Amino acid sequence: MQRSAELLGAAVTLRSQPGRGSCFSVRLPRAVGTPALATATPERAVPATPLAGRRVWLLEDHPNARASLHLLLQHWGAEVRAYASLADVWAGGGAAAMPAGERPDLLLTDLRLPDGQGTDALIALRARWPGLPALIVTGNTAPDDLAALEHWRAAGVQVLQKPFASLALQDAVLAALAGAAKADGG
Repeated sequence: MQRSAELLGAAVTLRSQPGRGSCFSVRLPRAVGTPALATATPERAVPATPLAGRRVWLLEDHPNARASLHLLLQHWGAEVRAYASLADVWAGGGAAAMPAGERPDLLLTDLRLPDGQGTDALIALRARWPGLPALIVTGNTAPDDLAALEHWRAAGVQVLQKPFASLALQDAVLAALAGAAKADGG
């Protein structure tokens, strides 16, 4: 987790009181003027809010990773719904019960979740909304998981291995959205 926080430029702190519990916090650097993310490399200019107006559903079971990703996606302008498990996603009655107006622009999901695979959510959501763009993130290196990820890559789903830098995440998110726009003819 510390490595992921370092790659995001974040500080992680822990406060703990015996018998009362622990509190973890993630502090992202404040953008002053033009954010560093807006001019990542001289050869490409990235808007400060490249996800402005986009709805992203984030499915990540690790609380600190979920909080960090949520904040980063919001920083890029996205409206984010964050979920810790498949059960959280389906709490409203399942994908079929979700109103059409709630369609996300992107599903960003961890591969392994406490109650299944992030790809289970992708399959169900694509049954409701065909062609839904997705990005799978994972730290898994098991041969079966890697083989399954190759299947998803071949199907046009972006896959990003943890830990990753924030610009690698941004590139993968934008590639997933661009791939969906091309598939829609736009």
